[in-house]
Amino acid sequence: MSYLSKVKERFLFWFKASRGYSLPMSIISWLIIFVYSLKFNSGNILYGIYALIGIIFAHLGTNLFDDYVDFKDNVPKQKYKSTYIDNQETNLKTIFKMVCFYFLIAFIIGVFFTIKFGFIIPIIATFVGVLCLIYPKINHIGLGEVVVGTIFGPVLFYCVNYVMTNELYNLKILPLSLCVFIFTVLVLDVHAFMDYDSDIKAKKRTLCTILKSKQNAYFAICLLILSGYLLTLLLISNKIISNWGFLTFLTIPQAYKLLKSLKKYNPTNENEFIINFIKARNLTIAYEILLIFGIVL
Repeated sequence: MSYLSKVKERFLFWFKASRGYSLPMSIISWLIIFVYSLKFNSGNILYGIYALIGIIFAHLGTNLFDDYVDFKDNVPKQKYKSTYIDNQETNLKTIFKMVCFYFLIAFIIGVFFTIKFGFIIPIIATFVGVLCLIYPKINHIGLGEVVVGTIFGPVLFYCVNYVMTNELYNLKILPLSLCVFIFTVLVLDVHAFMDYDSDIKAKKRTLCTILKSKQNAYFAICLLILSGYLLTLLLISNKIISNWGFLTFLTIPQAYKLLKSLKKYNPTNENEFIINFIKARNLTIAYEILLIFGIVL
């Protein structure tokens, strides 16, 4: 095997181990505020791209650190997560080194912005860093979905907008970021809903399990989807986005199919688990892409 082939193999291994397939969630969230900052505040494109690099490495680092803590604490493994250590393809020491590498790159980006913008960046970075580091623990008490939604929504939006425009206070960004918060939490909640039975047995707390029943958890998912579309109407009616934002309602059939599929979900069918998770992810991605049209047009 050539050197390049080995490099490619290791890259793909760590990309998969770090759940790189989840990157579209953070990248599209970044893209929404990126185009918003460009259109309405003539934002700095290069700084926006630097922010994206930091976001990507922080995202991958958090994913891998979540696995590291789970394995160290002997937390029961979720479906299709962390199989690389079960198969003895790596070990905890190597995982920790990769976590440090990911966070080092994100830290370097943070240092660059600190030099450019001053003390506010370390404050924001510390807040985000604390959220990333405590996420695995918070995830075990039922608030993991909320933390991830907060990072991908309001925190990401305000950070990117600040480094691109040097503007920290912009109330119009908040409802826009909350739309992303809602649909991000939706994806995680769908995952937790399908893991409900195994999480109950493992005594793991998620937004679904703390609602005491699968029926309540299903109803919560319905409310999440409804609130996302209602908030979109608020964005349009308040001229935060244009009428092109109505394009997001083209995803309602996707939402309906997802809810219908979850209603009859069979936990013993592994294919259903994958299909439903992909449906939730694709719904969120489609919604957020169409939301961008409401910003740029």
